[in-house]
Amino acid sequence: MGDLNPFSSPKDYSEMLTKIAFGTFVVALFATYVARKQVPEIDAALKPYDLKAKVFELEIAIGYVLPAAAVAIISRAIKLHDRISDLLGIRRRFDIAEILLPLARGAGVPVDADKEARIEKARGSLMVSCFYAYASSTAEKAVIDKHLIVRALDQWSWYWIVVEAAVVAAILAIILTVGGQVGLAVGIVAVGALAVPVALHFLRKQCAEYAHREVDAILQDATRKDSVSKAFCAI
Repeated sequence: MGDLNPFSSPKDYSEMLTKIAFGTFVVALFATYVARKQVPEIDAALKPYDLKAKVFELEIAIGYVLPAAAVAIISRAIKLHDRISDLLGIRRRFDIAEILLPLARGAGVPVDADKEARIEKARGSLMVSCFYAYASSTAEKAVIDKHLIVRALDQWSWYWIVVEAAVVAAILAIILTVGGQVGLAVGIVAVGALAVPVALHFLRKQCAEYAHREVDAILQDATRKDSVSKAFCAI
């Protein structure tokens, strides 16, 4: 299932997904608490499930846990952060700007507007052959320093936790609005509009820093550098 300590670094992609799901669970648990306290109809609907249960050494009513667990399970099953990333082009832009273009230039491949367009089109295959082939999160497949990979996964896990938290907060704001708590809903949206972009900007910078270190590590080896150069020249 992976390490549920929110402050430990995920060692592979599966552990990263578990950490994201746990973060979403915690945020959804708080959102459930707020919704129940502010909207009587929701509280009444969940009250029959208020048996006490131990969750991570804390005694919590199941009526609070069930909605939070459902949100976390659904987000994990559909990889909610991936769906948002695809919709907004988050990973696509990052892969091109922070990984593929630095790889190409570092390998000595001239990049003009036409080349950049072809790199963007071949993003998937280039990421596999020029990046993940050396920076795999699977321990036995990693070629470069595993510590760099783990730190990158850790930064991305926090980034995606914030993204999914923003979605949960938006859902909570809608529920509160429907339940007549418009002022609180507006307050949540306002705080989110200020805090989320700042947090994501900071975390993205950290993600980019580790990506650049991984790129440098890949290109340190002459054989790898030549292989990367050939892959970019072939497109």
